[in-house]
Amino acid sequence: MFGSRTSTNHDTVDRKDGPSLARGPAWIVGLLLAGFGLAMFFQSPGTPLSTANFPDGSAIGDTFLGIETNAWTAWGTTAAGVLVLMGAAQHALAKTMSLLAGLALGAAAILALIDGDVLGLAAANTWTIVGWGAAAGILLVTALLPRVGRRTATDERDLVAEGNRAHAPEHDIPGSASRGVGDDTAAAQSAGGSVVPPATTSAPGVTDGVAPGQARSTPLQRTYRENTVSDAELEAARRAHNEEAARRQ
Repeated sequence: MFGSRTSTNHDTVDRKDGPSLARGPAWIVGLLLAGFGLAMFFQSPGTPLSTANFPDGSAIGDTFLGIETNAWTAWGTTAAGVLVLMGAAQHALAKTMSLLAGLALGAAAILALIDGDVLGLAAANTWTIVGWGAAAGILLVTALLPRVGRRTATDERDLVAEGNRAHAPEHDIPGSASRGVGDDTAAAQSAGGSVVPPATTSAPGVTDGVAPGQARSTPLQRTYRENTVSDAELEAARRAHNEEAARRQ
């Protein structure tokens, strides 16, 4: 009922939609309307759908649990419930059917409140109007409900970047006990020394760190590996920095 849906975004990654808030109320209201409408048919079996009093006549029906009903009342209530149930299988369809059924039941309730029936066809009393009005209000609110917890490709990238920052060394934090390669380079230059870049070695046939037949890493994966520092490495860098600072003093 509240399942999620995944749609493919060809430019980035999959977009994961969260659960629908419209489908649950649509199921509940649809079942109540359809069930109550069917029960109305058993109250007055064989009643014809007469149009003799349309549109200015007076429609009279039997009372079922305090609600005045005739064949038109039963048919209208049942049809609204079935439409809402049909739409409850999918989020957008649930909102559309809830809107249509809500408008129809709301209009019927207003007409019955003004004239005592619905265009001389559907019989109604105070409790019929209350039931239709309550169902219409819930369905119209349901038509406005969104999905929740939707995640897009941008959200996925932000989560990964946040994890990278959390594991990155404290290069630029004032008073930090650790320092990065840029700090060592600046210190060597200020002391008049030359900076020798670290030597890199590659195995035969290896280009840019990628062996033949091996899949290249994505920029996002390389950034994650470069920015991830283990606790042991971070602690060793701090100790080295503290020893260097003690020697200079």
